[in-house]
Amino acid sequence: MIAPLAEETFKFQFIASRSCHDKFRQAQDLLRHRIPDGDLATIVEKALDLLIEQVKKERFATGRKARPAPAEDADESSSRHIPDAIKREVFERDGGRCMFTDEHGRRCRETGALEFDHLDGFARTRLHRADRIRLLCRPHNQRAAERMYGRRIHGTSARVRRRACSRTRTPSG
Repeated sequence: MIAPLAEETFKFQFIASRSCHDKFRQAQDLLRHRIPDGDLATIVEKALDLLIEQVKKERFATGRKARPAPAEDADESSSRHIPDAIKREVFERDGGRCMFTDEHGRRCRETGALEFDHLDGFARTRLHRADRIRLLCRPHNQRAAERMYGRRIHGTSARVRRRACSRTRTPSG
């Protein structure tokens, strides 16, 4: 449970395993020279910083040593793997957020479950180009795939098709 206490403070409450407890105690011991009082909030915040940095490196190639990006007129790719230089460029350009914009011009606020979407469809072009790739959250990527390939070919369930991304809707609807 996470509950706001004030504008800048929150109360976190959860049940942890013995293993989690032991890892926290080990982290406290290892960090005594930096965090003498062993403050839980400070240690968790530092751990989250490291976790976020690691996952961003894995998913979006941020923080990695840049390699030369393939030429704009690169040949078709036989792999769906998007090169790190392109992932990094797209993530930075899109601000780590879904690029879907609704009919009223509101951009989706989702920053979780992001996927790379080829505007022209990778199955059609087999090209990886930063200017033709964008970030979309899972529901909006499903929607884009259905529009491009059709529901029957894409094979998404009716439940997924009906679900709209909650981060685009306004509180009234």
